[in-house]
Amino acid sequence: MGPNSGANGGLAMDFEKSRYYEIREKLLFVSEARPEAYMTRKYVPIPERLVRCIWYDQRFNKKKLFTMDGLPVKVFSQGEWNMTGGPDFLEALVQIGDADPVKAPVEIHVRSSDWHRHGHHANSEFRDVALNVSMWHDDPRTVVYNDLNEPIAQVELCGAIEEELLDVASEIDMENYPFASSSRVGFCHKAMNGREANAAFVLELAGQERLLGKARRYWRELLRRPFADVMYRAVMESMGYRPNKQAFRRLAACVPVEVVRSVERDAPPEQSALILQALFFGASGLFSNVPVDALDRETADYCRELAAHWAANEKTLAGSFLHKKDWTHRGVRPANFPLRRMAAAAHLWARLGVRGMERRIITLGEQIKRERDPEAHRKILSSLVEDLQQPAEGYWKRRINPGGAAMESAPSLIGKSHALSMALNVILPLLVCRAGRQGDAELREAALQFFASAPRLDQHQITRIMRYRLFGDMNGGRELLRREIIQQGLIQVFFDFCDENVRDCARCRFPELLRLGPELPLGGGAPD
Repeated sequence: MGPNSGANGGLAMDFEKSRYYEIREKLLFVSEARPEAYMTRKYVPIPERLVRCIWYDQRFNKKKLFTMDGLPVKVFSQGEWNMTGGPDFLEALVQIGDADPVKAPVEIHVRSSDWHRHGHHANSEFRDVALNVSMWHDDPRTVVYNDLNEPIAQVELCGAIEEELLDVASEIDMENYPFASSSRVGFCHKAMNGREANAAFVLELAGQERLLGKARRYWRELLRRPFADVMYRAVMESMGYRPNKQAFRRLAACVPVEVVRSVERDAPPEQSALILQALFFGASGLFSNVPVDALDRETADYCRELAAHWAANEKTLAGSFLHKKDWTHRGVRPANFPLRRMAAAAHLWARLGVRGMERRIITLGEQIKRERDPEAHRKILSSLVEDLQQPAEGYWKRRINPGGAAMESAPSLIGKSHALSMALNVILPLLVCRAGRQGDAELREAALQFFASAPRLDQHQITRIMRYRLFGDMNGGRELLRREIIQQGLIQVFFDFCDENVRDCARCRFPELLRLGPELPLGGGAPD
């Protein structure tokens, strides 16, 4: 019988002093002495996430919100909950004293001293923060400072909260925030009641607009460079998950399409892939002065081979290269780290080639014009996705990152999910752009039909926000959201309406579109 066993043989548990409770205490407070101020203010141990939820729901008396300098604080928008690195809330709209309202990040802490404890004072990502909001103020300073030594106002929430903190904690579903918050429901939710068909109509239109918007962007680029270059840069940009998209686009300028064509023309695919990796790695600034003696043999051989190719081909590149500071690994899974994404691009171009990729786009156009049935479109899309997938080859068959532990089998360099995203967010807009340049209205219409039948990609952060805002809960609109055009429509609506009405959801005119639905004056502008 174990030490926690009761007399009846069953397990007895001390709910007040369980091991989990003690571990949580240590993790939350790192064995530091609790300031006396905590105890005199009905202090209870809470996680920072709860404070974020309270800020997000604005669950306090706003009339009692003041900076530690005594200035009143007005919150017009709490901001968007940030799920990646950096401040907790982005684009909050706040006014401090008589100053003009500012749209800036807000950082949340349990204690105000956590600003320094977490190193934000030396981190440029927190430079633009407007407020350091904490549950308890335990720092003698009324302000904190950013990495440029500029002051940032501080706000203490505990004096503005008029409920027992434990009651608030018991009512908030912290694990499912921000999506479980009632503040996610917008005025459009009420307007949509009984108008699901209208919502489908409007969101499909919005999804079409998002696709056309991407095509217009490529069209503008075509005024300055040939189609192959526009295509190459677009594909390279798609290799960088959100934090590194612009860095990959700059990398495409450092290693121009003419160089990639030359490499694929003069060397077999396996050799081309190595040369392109050397060029991408070298130009990125992430692969210099590697201490090969400290690496395992396979990695050392790989690095020496890359170094030799870089030395032989560096002269083919002109202009300045990128630096380590241009890239981020924060909030990025190891399988999507920049060097691995560059290896994926190198293998993709070595296998398909620039001309091969362009021919694939032309073939797609011919197929979807010839076959208009949704089932045929799904098969065409499946074939395209298969072509864009890139298995792990060469050194990357057993590695996630250079020098990392060897695996039995590493995941694909470009998996099915990413290939589908490339197909719908890059290849299809490029095809629509091409149709516009050629004046091919039939191809444009076929591309829109093709998009309308495409399955939904992985759920976007904005989609989660909009599902609550429009449908009222996390599972709302499930049938509607089976198609990617609807998800893209939600994203388009967010940027067109929600992002533009950050001060007041009640002023938004999107509910009017939902009420009209198919009766929208499509040729006559917005409703009055």
